[in-house]
Amino acid sequence: MRISSIGHKAERAWDATCQTVKSVAHKIHDAVIKVVDFVLPRNPVTKRREFRFVPLWMENSLGLSLFNRACPNDKICKDPILVNRVENVFKRVVSQCDRKELNYEIRVMQDDKTINAFCAPGGKVIITTALLRELQKDIPVDAGSRDVTFEDKVAAVLGHEVTHAAAGHGARSIQLGLLIALVGKIVSIVVPRIVLQPGKNEARWKYETRVRLLESTLDIGWTVGGFFFKQHHSRCHEFESDKFGIKYAAKAGYRPEGALWIQQLFMKMDKEKQAGKPEPEMFRSHPFSVKRLEANRKTIDRINSVGIEKAFA
Repeated sequence: MRISSIGHKAERAWDATCQTVKSVAHKIHDAVIKVVDFVLPRNPVTKRREFRFVPLWMENSLGLSLFNRACPNDKICKDPILVNRVENVFKRVVSQCDRKELNYEIRVMQDDKTINAFCAPGGKVIITTALLRELQKDIPVDAGSRDVTFEDKVAAVLGHEVTHAAAGHGARSIQLGLLIALVGKIVSIVVPRIVLQPGKNEARWKYETRVRLLESTLDIGWTVGGFFFKQHHSRCHEFESDKFGIKYAAKAGYRPEGALWIQQLFMKMDKEKQAGKPEPEMFRSHPFSVKRLEANRKTIDRINSVGIEKAFA
């Protein structure tokens, strides 16, 4: 009986120890996940983990400030029919968006010269009447995008812009700019004093002159390199926004071929603007439209072959 009692006690102690170890392990696991989610949150659009330090309140504040400066009340389009059509498309596209906590808003800007649409951080979208006028035109296009409606084209534009906000492209660009500036400043201050050493009988002012010269050289080189890196970063954002913008437009019930029509419009406009040789892509914040058109075709072909959900799984 004693041996049996000792065995039961040992068994209960072992079970209690295992439960304690499991409980501690679960708590440690949960704590690690919370830390990872805070430092490397998962992007709601791409599902990738990304380093982020710009908080949501700052994203919203910066976006609202830019929104109000770029399109104040006196520049809002007064055509209620046009505004209503655009707002209806916008609401349907936003309803399919993967990021719900933003206060999405759109303004149709009365600007008949600037063909443009852009999204400020926080989901604030502006589209000009000049661009909407272009979307109402018929241009020579291929069979795949010949029958798209005005709403399909608007959905393609707005899906692209909404993705910029949902994927946090604005916040990521701010972060990148701050990091490049910070690291560049550290490099320009630290490296010259490590690389350059004062000569044995060198005057102090001569040494400081050499240090400042190297600092200036590093500053210039870092600024140039940072510019090209940020342009590459921006081009990646454009491809990403095209891809997921097509997803949102299609899920909202619009023909995804509207995205093909948009790029064909941009290609036509580029040919009219560029009489000579176009600038190298490395200087551009947006990829060439011919590349975006090809990428959009692949996205739409995949949607048509496997369906929207599997295409983005």
